[in-house]
Amino acid sequence: MAGNFLANLLSGAAWLLTHGVYGMLRVIYRRDVKWMALFAAIILGVVLLVRWAL
Repeated sequence: MAGNFLANLLSGAAWLLTHGVYGMLRVIYRRDVKWMALFAAIILGVVLLVRWAL
């Protein structure tokens, strides 16, 4: 059970990393406004979640 959970956790982290890199490259090279808004919303959400948790 613990190994399965860890594998799923690492799979999710790898998915986030690859999509994050892809999105950053789109923002840098294509100036894609949709991806800029998505990253801004994600960063704002994480900041608000951390503030709420503390």
